[in-house]
Amino acid sequence: MEKVLSLLDYNKKEGNFYWKERVSSRAGKGSLAGTINHYGYRIITSKSKKYSVHRLVYFVETGKLPEHGTDHINHDRADNRFENLREANQLVNNRNSGRNTNNTSGVTGVTWCNTNKKWKAQISVHNKCKGLGTFDNFADAVVARKVGEKKYGFHENHGVPI
Repeated sequence: MEKVLSLLDYNKKEGNFYWKERVSSRAGKGSLAGTINHYGYRIITSKSKKYSVHRLVYFVETGKLPEHGTDHINHDRADNRFENLREANQLVNNRNSGRNTNNTSGVTGVTWCNTNKKWKAQISVHNKCKGLGTFDNFADAVVARKVGEKKYGFHENHGVPI
């Protein structure tokens, strides 16, 4: 890891790395290092080895690699400013996930139930779905979901559109 860092300049304000010297025909001195992969993460490749920029930033800022993983607090995987990163295991990371693209109600964990014509609030905790109640109006279901998120330790950004 130190070897690739020796080739890079770190811009703390941006959370980006820049090449100190030309490393290829496409990566000249001073150019932004890395590319965005298909998952949305910026990856730097050096000597056929890939480095996630968020892990490099975490290492530079703390002197160690994260023990479990890293969470982008604002859900933007390309935003690698240290203040947007936190060490998080998979459970904590999942509790700060964005709203699913197939969500139709606009609120994570709130769905319309055609069977009883009511709004249903639910939450997944330790891979088990917990019902939070059924409601005649949408606002009550949203409140139940938000209370559940607080009770089970979800991040305030959980369910926010990405």
